[in-house]
Amino acid sequence: MGGSTEQDQSPLLQHSHSSDDHESQLITHRTGTIWTAIAHIITGVMGAGVLSLGWSLAQLGWLFGPPAIVVFALVTGVSTSILSDCYRSPHSEHGPDRHASFLQAVRFYLAIGAYQVLGVLGALSFWPLAIYFPVEMYLVQKKITPWTRKWVALRTFSIACFLVSAFAFVGSLEGLVSAKLA
Repeated sequence: MGGSTEQDQSPLLQHSHSSDDHESQLITHRTGTIWTAIAHIITGVMGAGVLSLGWSLAQLGWLFGPPAIVVFALVTGVSTSILSDCYRSPHSEHGPDRHASFLQAVRFYLAIGAYQVLGVLGALSFWPLAIYFPVEMYLVQKKITPWTRKWVALRTFSIACFLVSAFAFVGSLEGLVSAKLA
């Protein structure tokens, strides 16, 4: 608890930019492989949706359920590829470009401005898909009468999430417009 030294204030990563010096490469050495990326994505998908995935796919039926599983697998495959190549590109071990974050890798792989379009679509679809429809289904399935305490709380939650999504949409739209004008 005494005086702070320069060593206490130094960041964990000394260099986060592209550099050819050997010290920078030693500090940011990554040991992940495609299998570790797959394991992390599966863990994320299973942790977030293992309880609701079976029920959701059962609601889609035999016509749309199996194609939905294939779409989930394709999204997981693309995410795995991007995550495993996130460190360096175009070659994951010897590539000249180093990406310090997932966002930098997405910007590298997608055309200029395409990640802003994805941001707009994500902000636009978040509230109806993740908040509004599940809240409405819960209200209908549990037959919650209007203006009860639970009904007001769920409606307030839905409106608050809508406002957050609206601000995200406006910010994403502004980013898209400024990227197109620049």
